[in-house]
Amino acid sequence: MMKNPQTKNGLLREDGFTLVEVLVAMTVFAIVGVGILTLTRRGIAARTSTKEHTERKLEARQAEITLQADLAAILPFTLGPLKGNADSLSFTIKAPTSQSHFQPMRVTYALSWEHAGALGDLVRTTFDFRDMTNRETILSQVTGLQVQFLEPEAAGFIWLDQWTDLERMPAAISVRLTAAGLVNGLEITMPLRSAITKKSVNQETQVE
Repeated sequence: MMKNPQTKNGLLREDGFTLVEVLVAMTVFAIVGVGILTLTRRGIAARTSTKEHTERKLEARQAEITLQADLAAILPFTLGPLKGNADSLSFTIKAPTSQSHFQPMRVTYALSWEHAGALGDLVRTTFDFRDMTNRETILSQVTGLQVQFLEPEAAGFIWLDQWTDLERMPAAISVRLTAAGLVNGLEITMPLRSAITKKSVNQETQVE
């Protein structure tokens, strides 16, 4: 025969939980709830971080593709010489048009520090010689830009921080970018026709 639950005084205890049991249960539920909330927040933060990292890599990849395409399309000594220094670059390219034809277009790359702080934007400015100018940011949060030019007639590899020669083209152009969120940054080296000079271009044009 089962005995009835009794209190310490020998009296029968009514069915239900004591205050201590209720407090213990509430504490357990609170700990579990905090744990679930913490895990949820961490999951959301990780997902957001992954999304931002992916978008950042896509932005950097698109900037790299744009730079490579422009450097590969350089028109030597056409409507202005190639110019550049340690943090800017300007040249003329053979740009496609909507009618499947090509036209010369002046392109300039430079850092813009319009916003306060140590981060800038890599800005690409184009001018199509019909008074049409377009300015776009191709990479944001840039911390540094370095442009160098390979001397074509030197014995060995000599990289210059600026190019002001109006009669010759460099053998190659190197562009290095560092930016927030990009561990290795961007580095592009584009070889050019090292023997090309303004005189040789003029001779080729006359032959054509």
